[in-house]
Amino acid sequence: MNRSSSSAKSGIHFLFLDDLRGLAVISVFLGHIVWEYFLLTGRSFKHPWVVPAELCVSFPVYLKSLLTGLVLYPFTLGWIGVPVFFVISGFCIHLSFKKTTVNPFTSFYIRRFFRIYPPYLFALLLFALVFPATRLAFTKLNQWAQLVTHLLLVHNYISWCIWGINGNFWSIAVEVQLYAIFPALLLVTRRWGWRKALLLTGLIELTCQVITIFHQARFGALPIPLCMSPLFYWFSWSIGAGLAQAYLDGRALTLVRRIPTSLWLILGMATADLPAHALSFTFFALFAANLLWRMLHPGRIDPEKKNVLSRHIQTAGLWSYSIYLIHHPILKSVLNAYLAAFPHLESRPLLYFVAGATSWIIIFPVSGLIYRFVETPSISVGKSVLAAWTSRQDRLSLDESCPGATHGSASRPVQPVDVADAN
Repeated sequence: MNRSSSSAKSGIHFLFLDDLRGLAVISVFLGHIVWEYFLLTGRSFKHPWVVPAELCVSFPVYLKSLLTGLVLYPFTLGWIGVPVFFVISGFCIHLSFKKTTVNPFTSFYIRRFFRIYPPYLFALLLFALVFPATRLAFTKLNQWAQLVTHLLLVHNYISWCIWGINGNFWSIAVEVQLYAIFPALLLVTRRWGWRKALLLTGLIELTCQVITIFHQARFGALPIPLCMSPLFYWFSWSIGAGLAQAYLDGRALTLVRRIPTSLWLILGMATADLPAHALSFTFFALFAANLLWRMLHPGRIDPEKKNVLSRHIQTAGLWSYSIYLIHHPILKSVLNAYLAAFPHLESRPLLYFVAGATSWIIIFPVSGLIYRFVETPSISVGKSVLAAWTSRQDRLSLDESCPGATHGSASRPVQPVDVADAN
């Protein structure tokens, strides 16, 4: 495919990506409600097949448990939204990168910084310094370490820091570190091609997963520095980038062309609650990549959003980064307020779930405000910085090639690159 055709493709905005992001962030939110119930009561709904066996022992008691388990089991897989985010991120990042032809790496990191860090910093300071349920007292050294490691986005390597302040922040650190090693991925692809690059990242991710499985079986704990490192998720992110390159080249990846989408979903669900559960993240990432490829099929047209639910999901996708950053602490605070008012709620899992879901009434509009007043201005500043930097580089290049030219005659307006934003 020629460069102009590839560039034109990379500039397309896919509305269905907002749909996928919206579904992903809503699934993560709902999954956290079930997770909070497990932390409160120790009751898990991850094994619905156990309940039918219990029906043989006491029919009336366990029939209710069966129905509850069947309703809540799908939400225990809400974390599927995270591999979906990783695949979409890899896809959008590579499309954006391929659109930039001048100093692409500098442009890439300028855009990424202003897209990711200012909203993250806002949420971090909000929960570390202001929000009552999560703010740090700074009476101990480890609380200062919490803040510093989160500011530097390295908290994912320290077991007593990773879940501090806001547990969702672990994936932000991992994603930023994936951006840092993005040039290494491109270097491998230029030397050996995308097929071998994906094979390499897949072997690295599989090795990390196998080590994690054996470590947890032997010591009963996760090796946090390994299983929360970017290498653990490198393939799951890179498959999105490989998908973008395949789209630009007008071809299909073998993993998405020959293997049914449903197979990856079944494998992910089958391994999610087994000792080999670490493998499920990759299977769900391949499911997301397969689904994304089919949505990219030539001739597909984004349907007009006519009903309220579909528009809400698409808006949630547009605001998904802000929603992801703030939803968990707010959810926990709302649940604690309900429990204080209705102590018996913990014995009613379905009512507990509904109570947690009502926190969306707060989370959604607050996320919209953050998107409007933090995310959007930050992206605009990033574009301005990029335009100013590009203009300066052009003037310097012209001065070097034409030493006699004045700055006034050498300068020319440079339009900022309009790229698709990605979470």
